Amino acid sequence: MCKSDAIPTWLMGIWLLAIFGCGGNDQKARLDQLYPDRQPVIPVSGTVLIDGQPGKELFLRLVPADDKEPSPVNPQTFTDAEGRFSFMTYLEDDGVPSGKYNLLVEKLQNQGASFWTGPDGLKNLYNHVDQPAERLEVKEPLRNLEIKLELVGKSAKRAPKYGVSRLGDR
Repeated sequence: MCKSDAIPTWLMGIWLLAIFGCGGNDQKARLDQLYPDRQPVIPVSGTVLIDGQPGKELFLRLVPADDKEPSPVNPQTFTDAEGRFSFMTYLEDDGVPSGKYNLLVEKLQNQGASFWTGPDGLKNLYNHVDQPAERLEVKEPLRNLEIKLELVGKSAKRAPKYGVSRLGDR
């Protein structure tokens, strides 16, 4: 999220689920109305390890390889307590459109029930588009990805201009 007033995609997904429920064809019609140019998505999931330990409560986003900075509509997710993740674009855990991506990872601070904020607890090592945590190509389902990050012995980097300053409650 590069703007604090932008609605995160995952928050929009939760809102859509609350409104549309499990409406089957009605849900598809409503999504078609909200996202007329919606692309098909492919499941992308796995785990993140930091120095060999589960990377819990990390914010992950996939930025198209040609983009110079993230946008609020990039596929994104949070890891759980075991470091597991599953990306969403339109609805929770739906996946991502096919393409080449830079994976950015940040460890944010929970500031109560309303939002998450920086600074990045991963020393800004993995939140730069030009030096991402990983480069991924999504052509088919990617399940059980293992993203290994290292912090021990690494010096912090300067935060990118688009680093998270505030992220709405998930």
